[in-house]
Amino acid sequence: MSTAHKPHNLKPCASCGKRTGELKITPGAKFPYHIQCSACGFSTEPVKLPGIAVARWTAAKPVPKD
Repeated sequence: MSTAHKPHNLKPCASCGKRTGELKITPGAKFPYHIQCSACGFSTEPVKLPGIAVARWTAAKPVPKD
């Protein structure tokens, strides 16, 4: 089970453009932190530190639209 937190100053989602990113935490996991968009489901890979999850979210490139 994971819990969700809304870190301040997250960029919009690289996939849908909405500001609905949430920091997800999975207690007991080797890599417990990732950021996931609650609107479209786009997420970063799980990592060990919340700051790295935020950095990966910030660095995500926009997904090209068809």
